Amino acid sequence: MGGVPGSAILDAVTREIRAIDLPGGFKMLTAMTFSKFLDEGIEKAGQNAFYFWTFPSGDCTKPVLAGTFNTRPFRGHEFFQWLDPAHSVDGHPRIVEYLTTPLSGTDVVVIDASKPAKAKIIGAFNAGLLPLTLTESNLVGGVPAGYGRYTHSISLSPDGKRAYISDWDGGFFTEDTSTFAAADPVGIIRSAGLATVPLTYVKGGKGNTHSAVRVPGTKNTMIVGDEIYVTTGGCPFGWMHVIDGGSLLAKAKQIAPFALPENNAVDCGSDGLVNDRNAAGKRLDGTFTMHNQTVTPHFVLTSWYGAGLRVIDISNPAAPRQTAFFVPKPVADISSIPDTPAPIYGKTAATDDDWWVSTWSYPIIRDGLIYVEDMRSGLYILRATPGSALGADIAGIHFLEGNSNLGDFLNEP
Repeated sequence: MGGVPGSAILDAVTREIRAIDLPGGFKMLTAMTFSKFLDEGIEKAGQNAFYFWTFPSGDCTKPVLAGTFNTRPFRGHEFFQWLDPAHSVDGHPRIVEYLTTPLSGTDVVVIDASKPAKAKIIGAFNAGLLPLTLTESNLVGGVPAGYGRYTHSISLSPDGKRAYISDWDGGFFTEDTSTFAAADPVGIIRSAGLATVPLTYVKGGKGNTHSAVRVPGTKNTMIVGDEIYVTTGGCPFGWMHVIDGGSLLAKAKQIAPFALPENNAVDCGSDGLVNDRNAAGKRLDGTFTMHNQTVTPHFVLTSWYGAGLRVIDISNPAAPRQTAFFVPKPVADISSIPDTPAPIYGKTAATDDDWWVSTWSYPIIRDGLIYVEDMRSGLYILRATPGSALGADIAGIHFLEGNSNLGDFLNEP
């Protein structure tokens, strides 16, 4: 793939970015890259890395590469960017990147990027579960068929003292990360401690726990999503769970699930090869699973692969209901090749049956608008229906995203 601007790395895949734009004038753009999978080519030193750009002039069109940090041999998958509300460095909040590194020998690598030119690892930890967890997603006729016990995604409480872990086959649980929330001495690497008995998985779920985000204003209510795509089990795909996060002595438990029609076996095909797009009645090959969520006190805005953006009302956590949705129009002009062994593509060799919608990103709310990305057709900027409950709920939100706590700083009066 293309190179990273301002760098000498030509083969790195730019996986994720985060932007910081604080009222005091501090701006930083962070990009996380990773190497190709082993079956796609030989890994090269420096491909697994963070790149940090700052904007000394204040002009967002004039970034300056302020530093890089090589994470090899840790191949990152996702990262949560936490701004420390209690400690400052060089006049801005301390910046800590929690990088999930599944299948890299450890689950999470914690990097202090407060000084982008001198970023450093301050910790690394495994999730703390047994190396094999038997869930529906890895049982064949009741017999283990392998495992995927690793931290897929991570998010943090606003104070940074708790991490919410999405363990692929292990379920949801929390970790005590208070040691990283404190100002950390140079050279000290600490491990996180298990804080909540795992949810190992809820009845009716299929596993592949993908992401977990706390409902703002609550102590322990979590929105947890599965990711079951067409090449890892497929129909009936993965859906959403409202969960009580539990405590050290109380196991996490499901409050209520939420699923689309495509998440019911009767509506998504039965031959194991292709799936029914029930809304039109036409059989189409694609993926309809929840992916990444941004959560307000009353609504979940979540990408749902082929089902686009879905908005679920959680005012009553025991009875979540869909209140809005947006599905991009499928496009034929795409920049990636379909029918490869990737989660968004189909199982059949033909391309004329592919459902070419794959809404994937964490939605971003900024000044009452919703920004969401589809891997097939690009970026969409949406506005809630005037007068709607959703419109009223997000009207006062200056900024909110599910993969950082930047909103806590930007929404302060």
